[in-house]
Amino acid sequence: MNKNIFIGAAWPYGNGSLHLGHIAALVGSDVLARYHRAKGDRVLFVSGTDCHGTPITVRAEKEGVEPAEIANRYHEEFRRTLIDQLNFSFDIYSATSSNLHKEVVQKYFLELLERKLLVPSLQSLPYCAKCVRFVPDRLLLGTCPCCRSTLAKGDQCDDCTATFTTEELVNPYCKVCGNKPEWKTSEHYFLRLSALQSEVAEWIAASSAQWRPNAIATALKFTKEGFEDRAVTRDLQWGVEVPVPGFEKKRIYVWFEAVLGYISASMQYGQSIGQPELWKEFWCNDSSIHSYFHGKDNVFFHTVIWPAILIGLGNLHLPDRILSTEYLLSGEEKFSKSSTNGIDGATALQLFPADVLRYFLLAYGPEQSDTEFSLKRVAEILDVDLIGKFGNLVNRVASLARRHFADGLPYPVSLSDAQSALINEAESSFNDVGRHIEAGNFKKAIRVFLELVQSTNRFLTVQQPWKTVTNDRAQAGNDLAVAIQVVRALTIIAEPFIPTSAAYLGPFVGLEKLAWEYPAPIDQLVVGEVKPLFSKVSL
Repeated sequence: MNKNIFIGAAWPYGNGSLHLGHIAALVGSDVLARYHRAKGDRVLFVSGTDCHGTPITVRAEKEGVEPAEIANRYHEEFRRTLIDQLNFSFDIYSATSSNLHKEVVQKYFLELLERKLLVPSLQSLPYCAKCVRFVPDRLLLGTCPCCRSTLAKGDQCDDCTATFTTEELVNPYCKVCGNKPEWKTSEHYFLRLSALQSEVAEWIAASSAQWRPNAIATALKFTKEGFEDRAVTRDLQWGVEVPVPGFEKKRIYVWFEAVLGYISASMQYGQSIGQPELWKEFWCNDSSIHSYFHGKDNVFFHTVIWPAILIGLGNLHLPDRILSTEYLLSGEEKFSKSSTNGIDGATALQLFPADVLRYFLLAYGPEQSDTEFSLKRVAEILDVDLIGKFGNLVNRVASLARRHFADGLPYPVSLSDAQSALINEAESSFNDVGRHIEAGNFKKAIRVFLELVQSTNRFLTVQQPWKTVTNDRAQAGNDLAVAIQVVRALTIIAEPFIPTSAAYLGPFVGLEKLAWEYPAPIDQLVVGEVKPLFSKVSL
C-alpha cells in the first residue's frame, strides 16, 4: 500500500551563501524523497528560505539596502544551488516572505493565544545604547554559562547545544559594535512550554527510537532539565507582524514562525496544483510519515519547540523521524556563515560535479559524527569509489558487451553457482539499501552499494569473459549478462544518491524508468555505448 510521506528540509537563513555544512545536513532529504517516489509513495518534499531574522537585517544595514533585497537575493541563489545544480527534487521551495506564510503564522498565533498557550509577560532584554536598539540573540555574544565556550550566541550555545536566558550569558557584548549592553524591560508574548512539557515528553518517549542519536540525547536533556516558557515576539521591524493591538512595533520571533513554514509551504504547493486541501492528507492523517532533516544546532527546535507548537494547535501530525546531522569541520572549527569558516556550495560546484559532492557528503559526511572536510579528500574519493570501483565496473561490462555482443546479450536459462551467488547478493542488497534509506542510514546504504560493486568486479576478474569469449562464447555471454543485470540493479540503487549519473546510465542498460523494484532480466539486451560516468579532478 502506498504511503503519504512528508519530508521537511530545514530552511536556511537568507543572509549568505550556503556552505557545504548546510548542504550536508539537507542532502539526505533528497535521497529519501527520490527513494519513496521511486517506490510509488505519495511524497510531499518541502523547504524554503528563512527570510526574516536578525542576520538578514544586519547584512542589509551593512549594504545600505532593505532586508527584503537581501532575502530575495539569497533565496534565488539557494534555488540555483539546491535545485538547478545539486538536483534537489523539492515539490516546493518556498520563502517565509510569502503572503500565505504570513497568514498561516498569524492564524496559528491567534489560535494558541485563544487556547492560553501564548501569554504576555514583561521581559528584561539587552539594549545597546550605541546601536540604539534591543540586541537580538544572534547579535549578543558571550561565554556559555554551561560549557564556558566563548562563542555562545544570545540564548544558546552551538558547542554544547545548551539553551539559557540572555541574562545568564556571561560577559555579553554586542556583536555589531562590541558595546556591553544595558538591560531594559519590554512586553512580549511567551509560548507556555512548561504547560506542554508532559505531552512533549510523552511524545519523545514514544517516537525517539527512529531519531538520530544527537536528537535523542538533546531532547532527553531538555526534558530532564524542564521546559521554560519562551518568548515568541521580539522588538524588531523585519518579520511577520504580531496580530495583536499594542504590538504593532514588534514582530513574531523567527524561531516560532520559520517552523510553521513546513505547513504554509505544504498549503502553497496544494494551491499551486489546484488541490488546496491536499496539505490535510499529509498533516491531518495519522498514517502519514514525517521526516525532518537539519543540523544538530537545530535539534532543539525540531524536538521540543516544533512538537510543542503542533501539540498546542492540536490535530496536526507530529514528527516521526528526526534525521539531524553533526557538524562538517574545516580544521577544528565547524562550517559557519557567521564566522565565514568553510567552503560554500557554489565554489565547490565549480570544482566537482553535483553527483560527486552529493556522494561524498552522503558516504563520508557528518551523518552521526563531526567530520573533517577537504577538497583533496573529495578528489580522492572520486578516484577510488566513483571512478575506480563503480565507473570501472560500468565501463568494463559495457565495453565488452558492445565489442563482443553488439546484437544483444542472451540472459542464461540457468545460472552457475557463481552467477547465482552474485544475483542473490544483488537481490538482497537491493532490499538492504532500501531498508537503510528508509531508516536514514545513508552511509550504510552506500556501503552495501559499494560491496555489490566490488563483488561484481571480483566476479568478472575470476570469470574473465574477455578471455573465455574466444573459446566459449556462450559462457562469456552468460557471465556478461549476469554482470549487466547487476549493473541494472546498481543503477536503480544509485539514483537517489547520484541522480544525474543514474539517469544517464539507465537507458544504456535497458531501464526506461528507475522505479524502486528489482529489475526483471532482459533477454537479448543491447547495451548502449556508455561514456565514462566520472572524470578525475585536478585541484
